[in-house]
Amino acid sequence: MNNYCNKKKTTVNTITCLCCGECLPPFERADGRMCPCEEIRTKTEMTREEVIARARTLRPIAEFKAIGGMRYWVDGCRIHSESYIWYMKRLRPTGYLEEIAAIQTYHSCGHPSLFKPSVEECVRQCPYPEATAFRILKNTARYTNDRDCHVAVTVYYRGPIPEEILNREIEW
Repeated sequence: MNNYCNKKKTTVNTITCLCCGECLPPFERADGRMCPCEEIRTKTEMTREEVIARARTLRPIAEFKAIGGMRYWVDGCRIHSESYIWYMKRLRPTGYLEEIAAIQTYHSCGHPSLFKPSVEECVRQCPYPEATAFRILKNTARYTNDRDCHVAVTVYYRGPIPEEILNREIEW
């Protein structure tokens, strides 16, 4: 993933910290400390009702390499207790969505080798009120011992959500 680094004045394969503006290699700080924005993203205060309301307007998408890398709206899981990348049902192509940003997100871990991100985790950690879709870059997921969780890159997008997707029921 490429971002513009203000320090280096060039496009680099890094993540720019939203809190401190430091240009970071994916998933780690140069000094090994945890950035304060990581703490903020993992401790967002939202009630169950707020999460469900936000999940109505921030929907998961997935890229299907078997069909030419097309992106589809997906559904088929409970947003709190199931992994949306394990239990997904392809609904319809997304059409054009504008990428807002790609950020680090943190996901609970039952076992280090099983990456099972929930929709709720992605909704809680989204700092962009205009975002309407997200997808996790699965090849970026890794387990971190110091936090006992998985860290991944989640890409947030803005764009129209079809009425049939908006009308789908959200299951906790």
